[in-house]
Amino acid sequence: MLLVCFLFCTKLLTGQTRIPKTNINSEQAKARVVESAEAVNILTAEKQKKIDRNTQEIARRAHLLKVEKNRKESLLLFNVFLILFASCLLYHYRRLRIANKKTNQQAAALHQVNQELSDSLEHQVALQREVHHRIKNNLQTLIGLVELQSEEIEDKVALESLDAMSNRIHSMAAIHEMLYQKEGVRLINLLDYTRNLCQHFSNFSAQNNQPIFQLDIGNRHFNLETLMPVGMMLNELLTNSLKYANNFGQRLKIAISLEVDTEGYRITYRDNGPGFPQGQLEERTGGLGTYLLNSMSRQLNGRLISRNDNGAVYEIFFKEKNRKGTLAF
Repeated sequence: MLLVCFLFCTKLLTGQTRIPKTNINSEQAKARVVESAEAVNILTAEKQKKIDRNTQEIARRAHLLKVEKNRKESLLLFNVFLILFASCLLYHYRRLRIANKKTNQQAAALHQVNQELSDSLEHQVALQREVHHRIKNNLQTLIGLVELQSEEIEDKVALESLDAMSNRIHSMAAIHEMLYQKEGVRLINLLDYTRNLCQHFSNFSAQNNQPIFQLDIGNRHFNLETLMPVGMMLNELLTNSLKYANNFGQRLKIAISLEVDTEGYRITYRDNGPGFPQGQLEERTGGLGTYLLNSMSRQLNGRLISRNDNGAVYEIFFKEKNRKGTLAF
């Protein structure tokens, strides 16, 4: 519009445009002015559209640049995180390798120590078995010597003393024999040991007059330190029964039981003989056997009670000594 006005004024000044003298010329001039204004409007609109398109394109490109910038920043952060994560993994992996190496070294050292301990234990067990075997053989040799000596003695009292000594030695030899038979065993089954003693004493009786044994001991195991005194006491009691109760006019019956007591353990031994003349052991005998019974019971921190109840009855209260092992048979 401004351009059209500018051109019109220029023509007036230069004389190129003349003022119409008729209405027809005036209408034509107005039409040309309108056409010029519309042309200017069209050009202005096109320029505005072009400006708008450029503005939109600039905004779009700015948005793309922003998105690309954000993407690059995100990618950079992800790469940084990935590098940090990989570094942490590498650090922990190296620490784990070092720890595994130390663990393997410790395991190897522990295995070597265990192997040495195992070899030492096997060696100790072998030595222990050899010791029990030699002790048993030496005791058997003593028994043989006592039996040979008995053949040369005619005195009845001396023979009884030698037989009692032989039985005492056998009670000790039986324990070492059982320990020797089982490798690594530290505990002995009292029932099996008592059966061994009973069988040993049955061999001294006639086939038709062997004692009847009733054993109610259960599955109890004791170590050497405990079983040795118990075996000595059982040996003395069996010796007394065969000596004093076997000639009572009836077949000898011996009952042996073991119970857990408030004081530890209690062995009850009874036979069907005449019992004690004065009602207790001390009044009946006062020799080595009685001394051994009282001494062995005290060695086990226990006590011995004797009485008459349709025969001689002994109650041995004792406590187990120095139980360390767990292997038993």
